[in-house]
Amino acid sequence: MTTKARSMSADEVITLLGLEPHPEGGHFVETFRDAGTDADTRSPGTAI
Repeated sequence: MTTKARSMSADEVITLLGLEPHPEGGHFVETFRDAGTDADTRSPGTAI
């Protein structure tokens, strides 16, 4: 049995993965945010 892979457009991948526009270009999704905050209420650690 063979299956044919379907090509996806960039817009379809962005939608499928729930990516957001990045201010410097491209797209991203945040996968981790440290629960703590600094004096400016910023998280000390994130992963995208």
